Amino acid sequence: MAEDIFGLSLRGLKTMRDLVVRPSLVFDAARCPDWLDRYTPSIRLFSSLVALMLLLRIFWAGDDSVMYQSMVGQLEQLVANGTLTGDPAQLAESYFGTWALAFPVVYLLVHFLVSMTVKIWGPDASRVTRIRLYFAALVPGIMLANLTLLATPLIAPAYLAAFTIVYLVLCVLAYGTTAYLGLKASFASPYSRLWRGALFALIAILADTASSLLSNVVGGAIAAFLHMSAI
Repeated sequence: MAEDIFGLSLRGLKTMRDLVVRPSLVFDAARCPDWLDRYTPSIRLFSSLVALMLLLRIFWAGDDSVMYQSMVGQLEQLVANGTLTGDPAQLAESYFGTWALAFPVVYLLVHFLVSMTVKIWGPDASRVTRIRLYFAALVPGIMLANLTLLATPLIAPAYLAAFTIVYLVLCVLAYGTTAYLGLKASFASPYSRLWRGALFALIAILADTASSLLSNVVGGAIAAFLHMSAI
């Protein structure tokens, strides 16, 4: 298990390609201790993609970004009604700093805990195998998230809500399709794979939402604590 989490691998691109094109090969390899010496362990790959996602979010959260301006606007209202004291811009910078620390930890922890409870991979899947398969099925979705972050600055604010809805739909489809195709060797019946894929997509998107909300709460709580301590 430690080998899954630590270290780097030059096989990451091949693993990502096969998880998109032929996920059943990666799923079969996940059931072997050494991934058939062919693929990058899924937790390691997922962690690298989360780190990339964090860097992209920080990069696009500049002073003129929609995310930053929205946060400053909310903080200005809190300062105006006396809930907070201080400069809204400085408070926003403090929040983004603590959020950047909280997000990867919370995101990985939530998904790791959920991965141990999902048992759709077959009766012969051990706990380690279930965790491996869970994170393998997440990879195409987080790849899509990174591509979405690259495109976000090109989207006009008026279309941002619609863009987000389209992304969420595509993300659910990516999760479900990966699980459906990945379990081809384990379940011959397409109906058996279909409900498993649909269930996994639902669980994964709910875990994504919960981890995002929780990281915002944790980041905000830490920023508020530091702000109050400095007063």
